[in-house]
Amino acid sequence: MQNKIQFKQLLIENGLPVTPRYDIRSLSDIDSIADEIRFPVMTKSTDGCGSNGFSVCHNIEELKAGYKHASATSASGSVIIVEKFVKNDGVIVFYTFSNGKMHFSGLEDKYPVRYEE
Repeated sequence: MQNKIQFKQLLIENGLPVTPRYDIRSLSDIDSIADEIRFPVMTKSTDGCGSNGFSVCHNIEELKAGYKHASATSASGSVIIVEKFVKNDGVIVFYTFSNGKMHFSGLEDKYPVRYEE
């Protein structure tokens, strides 16, 4: 569940709606699909957490910078997610796994905050 692409695929396989994603596998792919991209989009690493490497991009230049930023903050540095940016409030859902069973543990409001260095 820490790998965002695998988690998203699990949601799709179970009929749940997901945010549209652009298939960008390298920085050089951005120019080849530039006409297809509908801004704003967001970039994030598949293996990051806590909004590390997260960027909102409003044009191609910001997308390239966001892609580089997500790659630099990724543990693997290889797989970056680029998807439509949806601005809304969110929730964090907590689950506990024990003896092969999943149990709902709670909900929390999510308010994105940018922390200074």
